[in-house]
Amino acid sequence: MARGPGRPKDPISREALLEAARATFAEHGYAGASMSRIADAAGLRKASLFHHFAGKEALYLEVLSVTLGDLGGLVGEAALDAGPYADRMDRLGGLVTTYLGARPGAARILLREIMDGGPFAGGDGQAAVLSTLALIAGFLSAGMAEGAMPPQDPKQLALTICGIHLMWFAADTVVGPFAGASVYDPDLVAARADAVRTHVRAVCRLPDLTALSSGA
Repeated sequence: MARGPGRPKDPISREALLEAARATFAEHGYAGASMSRIADAAGLRKASLFHHFAGKEALYLEVLSVTLGDLGGLVGEAALDAGPYADRMDRLGGLVTTYLGARPGAARILLREIMDGGPFAGGDGQAAVLSTLALIAGFLSAGMAEGAMPPQDPKQLALTICGIHLMWFAADTVVGPFAGASVYDPDLVAARADAVRTHVRAVCRLPDLTALSSGA
């Protein structure tokens, strides 16, 4: 069957295309990330890229929507998971760290968009951002209702935990040299996941992992 006009010879998966776009947006910003650059990163002709998305803004909005949706999905899974609350919090922290560590630029582009109030966060995507934050706050409120941690302001706590997760990867150009390795190095991602569990337990005032492992 003949290919239609603009269709790539070797079609790229949607996930791979979004990954290439995310990395390009993260490196060059929205203004500097042309469709030509994204096509080059994806190994496509520019015309083929337009076959998948009508334009740069549509592609950018999709990258952010998928990233935010994936992260919100992880919180939703944790809320429905079984087991002690602290264990669910630990698993959630590990999953979020692994997700961000496997997707270079995801944290940077998300944080930059929220701070700058770009076309996603300043438009229809704002509702998705607020909904995800409310989901996190709800998960934290559930932990307080269960008596797993002391009563606190869940919105303040949600934003603090978001900062713990996002800043490490968003500031990768500084954190990497400071930590002595790329923040996306698998060993450093694993070490960060351990640190996140400890830090999140501390800010939530959940039982300390060191004390639990020592039987104190």
